[in-house]
Amino acid sequence: MDSRGITTLLLLGAIFGILGGAVAFMRAYDGYSHFPAISKRKKLMMSLEYAGVAFVFIIGIIIIFLILYDKGMI
Repeated sequence: MDSRGITTLLLLGAIFGILGGAVAFMRAYDGYSHFPAISKRKKLMMSLEYAGVAFVFIIGIIIIFLILYDKGMI
């Protein structure tokens, strides 16, 4: 695979990482809205945590891919 193909894959991975984080936020916030005892601020903070985890997970996969590619394993 040439460097242009890898750049394209990394760009797509970053885009899907951002989208994944946004979707995780929306799903978590919507799920917490069924519990009126949870304050709005706490719902927001817990939802942001899920979004951050989703984004970091995708970025981690990209970094692992780059390391494996650099070592010639891919």
